[in-house]
Amino acid sequence: MGSIRGVRYCKVISVSDDTDSDLIKVKLSPDDDAYDNVSQLPYAFPLLPKMLHVKPKVGEGVFVFLAEEDNSMSQRYYIGPVISQDHRIFRDDYLYATSF
Repeated sequence: MGSIRGVRYCKVISVSDDTDSDLIKVKLSPDDDAYDNVSQLPYAFPLLPKMLHVKPKVGEGVFVFLAEEDNSMSQRYYIGPVISQDHRIFRDDYLYATSF
């Protein structure tokens, strides 16, 4: 049985996805420090069904859930983009708002 190892708040660095599955990439520190470039990073899969979520843009913030099946295998899932309230949306950085 798998378990959630942690939830991290991350900045999206890639939305390039040839499968049209709304996959994204984020760089977790220190977990991903060994990867030299974006293409080596593992994908994060949307946690919600496609009809219920919006694919984030590069630079936006998302919550990433790290799921572990056993000691050797882990998977990443995301919820996002995380956006601010209307009255603050133009003053917030990537952690709370969409990127412009």
